[in-house]
Amino acid sequence: EYIVGFLLLFFAIAAFRYYFSRFSIEVDQLIFKSGWLQKKTTAIPLANIQSVEITQGPAHQVLSLVKLTIGTAGSKKEEASIDALSKPMAEALRERLLQNRAETFQNAEKEVPFIHLTDSDLFKLSLSANHLKAFFLFLAFVSSLYDQFSEDNASLFGSLRFLFPGNNIYPFLFLAVAVLLITLLVSSADIFLRFHEFSIFKRENGFYIRAGLFHVKERMVAMQKVQFISWQASWLGKRLGLWMVWYHVAGTGGAK
Repeated sequence: EYIVGFLLLFFAIAAFRYYFSRFSIEVDQLIFKSGWLQKKTTAIPLANIQSVEITQGPAHQVLSLVKLTIGTAGSKKEEASIDALSKPMAEALRERLLQNRAETFQNAEKEVPFIHLTDSDLFKLSLSANHLKAFFLFLAFVSSLYDQFSEDNASLFGSLRFLFPGNNIYPFLFLAVAVLLITLLVSSADIFLRFHEFSIFKRENGFYIRAGLFHVKERMVAMQKVQFISWQASWLGKRLGLWMVWYHVAGTGGAK
């Protein structure tokens, strides 16, 4: 009952925010208006818009909607977002906001991607990923839980000592192997979810990138906005022919 009530309240708040939100393009500005008792208006000059990203999470996919996120020059976070748009409307708005910038978003459904990661590529990527950091963090966490639990349940662990006869190192080795397997599974699942159907399409002055399973992202990378690129590969990654490449975009304060 509590879960149902929470979900109903969540959807009611979302619907209320959506009903009292408006956006429009006036001359050379994108105008956002929101709020009922406390109204808020945000004006973003079109010339300052650096990126327009379309994402589609699980809830959006069920409702056939997308989220449109806008980034501006000099901002390290998203400037504004519209949480519920039909995909055709979001694509049309993106075209309008980025027009005259040679950043065209042609229909990628009929194109052959410049780069496409297959399931085999994702499997190799999961093998070559840096699992050590996550492994040691998770191992330390589980080890502390193990120590706490063993102190509180000494009799239970005493009855299980026959599983590890003669040497106290066996429980630790068993714990380390179990944590390693869990870490590999979790990080591999994360890679498959984030990079599912990862595709890059060539554009006149940049690249169009699309990826994701439950959380689909579509992004345009305009070459004139890229400050520099960097790349690296682990020992195993080199032997599998896989390199990780970062592009650093002006105004974002980091890499994508």
